[in-house]
Amino acid sequence: AGSFVGYENVIVVAKSGGDFTAVSAAVDAIGTDPDYPAASSTQRYLVWVAPGLYDDEHVVMKPFVDIEGSGQGVTVLRSIGGDTWIGASSATVVGADDAELRDLTVEIEPAVATHMTHAIFTEGSTTLRNVTANAVGGNYARGLMIHTGASPLMIDVIARASGGSQSNLGVDVYRATAFADGLFVEAWGGSEATGVFINEASSEVQLENVTTRVSDGTSQTHGLKTNLSDVTLEGYRTTVTSNATSSIGVWCDDQGRVLKVIDATIFVSTSAGSGAARGVYGSSCHLDVRNAVIDVVTAGGSARGIQHHQVTGTTTAADVTIADVEARAESGSSAAYGILTSAALGAAETYGRVTDANVRATGGSTGQSTWGIRQDAPGGLHYRGLSIAVGGEANFLYGIQAPRGASRFDDVVIDADGDAEATVVGAELYGADSAMTNARVRAVNNASGTGHDAVGVKSNSATGVRFAEVTAFAQAETNVWGADFFNSETTATRIEARAVSTDAALGFAFGVRCIGGSANIHDSIMHAASATGTSYGYRVDRCDSSVQGSEMVADGGVSNYGLSFTTTTAHTAIVKQSVLVGSTNVVVTAGTGTPDLIVQDATFSGGASVLTSGTQSCTAIVHDSAGIVFTPGPVSPCP
Repeated sequence: AGSFVGYENVIVVAKSGGDFTAVSAAVDAIGTDPDYPAASSTQRYLVWVAPGLYDDEHVVMKPFVDIEGSGQGVTVLRSIGGDTWIGASSATVVGADDAELRDLTVEIEPAVATHMTHAIFTEGSTTLRNVTANAVGGNYARGLMIHTGASPLMIDVIARASGGSQSNLGVDVYRATAFADGLFVEAWGGSEATGVFINEASSEVQLENVTTRVSDGTSQTHGLKTNLSDVTLEGYRTTVTSNATSSIGVWCDDQGRVLKVIDATIFVSTSAGSGAARGVYGSSCHLDVRNAVIDVVTAGGSARGIQHHQVTGTTTAADVTIADVEARAESGSSAAYGILTSAALGAAETYGRVTDANVRATGGSTGQSTWGIRQDAPGGLHYRGLSIAVGGEANFLYGIQAPRGASRFDDVVIDADGDAEATVVGAELYGADSAMTNARVRAVNNASGTGHDAVGVKSNSATGVRFAEVTAFAQAETNVWGADFFNSETTATRIEARAVSTDAALGFAFGVRCIGGSANIHDSIMHAASATGTSYGYRVDRCDSSVQGSEMVADGGVSNYGLSFTTTTAHTAIVKQSVLVGSTNVVVTAGTGTPDLIVQDATFSGGASVLTSGTQSCTAIVHDSAGIVFTPGPVSPCP
């Protein structure tokens, strides 16, 4: 027998030798049978249930009446029933306020295939302790149904749902709240299989030490999903396996609500089909993920480790905080994202934050792309302490791509190494006023033949982009850019950009290229090398540029140029206190426009300068390849 201390009244249910042979009969007698007066806070009851299988039970609990079995799997309450919709009539056990259910198993199977089944249903403040709830079959199967106004406490609870033709939910919280410490949930089969679903919660739901195992929903397979609810999830472990259209470890679909995921291990995989899979998916909600390991693997659909998304038409700002995470995404034949953010954040000065993240992404299909991080949120985010690796055989491979938002990337290591059909890009910043500081970037395209390029870092069609303390290395057989400033206003300070083109004769290597816009470069190294093509230390193309205290070096290949300046309109390049090296020509100005090149206090090494259009003005030049020629200047053309 159990411990009866603290109870004024004890009723024993047993197959033989007890007060009753059915739990439902024992509970029903309290307050209706003269031998069992009504329960109250001063007259609590314990209904103790001996070992055995108790069939045909429909137990409606009462306040101040606790039910205790002899252990999970030892005492089993079961019913064959269910009903056409949510409610007490669909359950084996119905909870109550100020009542506890413990140390037993509750099961239900449907009497009719179209019935809804709940092992346990509650609209009260029931405590569930050391309980297993199994719902099998019917139309909609629920292990635990926590309904309107309920606020149960769950401690060491197991909930399972399977065999429902439409949906199988281990735990379903609807317009209620819940608290849990120790919750193990399994759900499988049907159109939708979800471990825990929290819908329109009445107040914050707090779940600790939760494990979900979910599989084989044909449309949706989710570890945990929230809708219009505030949820804190701490100590979460989930495994989601399916070929569903949508497979997600944790999903919040809540405009303006909050999902916190703390201390989590999430694994999501698909073995066939084209369905998308996500580890953590925040849709228009405030998302906070900390101390998490996330793995997403798909056979055919897109894979996304963490995705923060804004639903079209919603207006409430949705911020994101990601800290101390490992996010890995691998797709066999579609797009892969380690972290994807596209939610409309608040004001740009209140950045979302991603800190101390280890991100891995691998894709394996031509015509698709792979991203370590894609930052597409208009408000911009602040990223710090990132280690990013991408690989595979996708069309494009990006370590970081930030098309929108004034994002900041600090203390970043990027290794983009794969066989891209088009280009491997270490980091590409589009957003106005974006910045990257203290970064080491490596971009290598191992694909053979022409058209397979690599870029270390790139600014693209943006104003106010800043790079500082950045080392960027790029290598490919054909075209390679250590740094590429494309139609942007870019400032680069103390960067080291190196590019190596390893094969094709038509390949070009650019230490740094500025094409369109403007570039201010200070205290930097620009180095390009080509095996059989052409290399440029610094290529200025229709760009206004200022360089100071820097090195522009080109070597190898058929031709190499320290600085090449060309334009179809009027542009100016100013170079001060720098070193320019190119064995073919140290400096070349050309084009159909009027390039205006001004060089002051510089050292040249290599071939003579070439002036084919525009103007050159050189002052205080030392040309060591021409016998230490000092040009007090200004002279034109340059020596």
